[in-house]
Amino acid sequence: MIIMLTLVSLEINKLKRSKIMYVCIGTMFLFFLCAAAQGLKSNYSAHRIMEDTLTYSTFLIFPALLAVIGSYMIGKEFEEDTMKNILIIPVNFARLAAAKLITTLIIGIAMSLFLFLFTIITCGIATSREVTAVFVLVGLKNYILQAIGCFLAVVPIISAAATVKNGYLISVVITEIYSFAGLFAASSNYRDLYPISAAFGFSGAVGRVRLTENLICGLVLLACLAAGLIILKIKQSSEK
Repeated sequence: MIIMLTLVSLEINKLKRSKIMYVCIGTMFLFFLCAAAQGLKSNYSAHRIMEDTLTYSTFLIFPALLAVIGSYMIGKEFEEDTMKNILIIPVNFARLAAAKLITTLIIGIAMSLFLFLFTIITCGIATSREVTAVFVLVGLKNYILQAIGCFLAVVPIISAAATVKNGYLISVVITEIYSFAGLFAASSNYRDLYPISAAFGFSGAVGRVRLTENLICGLVLLACLAAGLIILKIKQSSEK
């Protein structure tokens, strides 16, 4: 446990020195400004502002940011040929990969909370009487679970992109297409089986979700995690 915490801390410190982290934060903030402007201009209710911001961030931007951060962290080790040197120390590949993925998840949750905080402020400006304690707590739960769902949905892309030189740049394009396709999947009978739209069933962020749907969505997202780990293991084996 202590080793894992140390590895995660090291990954976060490395990202602090990377421009890509600040680009992602800036991109998220620009998205929020656009969403807030739309909500305030259209006199939307607090509920709609909260829901629309989460929905469009999922379909348009959030998964891509997670993919680029995750694939950047893992891909740089292979690309700069430092993975072999790292594995000389008593830290196995599985633990190292897990640390990088956990770091990506932590950053994803942090960015989601960042978006949630500013969205709550926007809701308060739009219609403060709707911003109750229950509204805030439900929104907080939805944003955190949606971040986890989006992370799980893009783990295969993170893993695959990490195996290609400058794959983190390619991951942006692939994930944008993957996420945007979720718009169509969400309105189809396969919404619980398509990972991006399954994130909504996992979090319960939009509409009422039955327990069976919640379980199916959870299993789909866990399958994505398993697929991503298998891809990384294959890559690591080929590097030996």
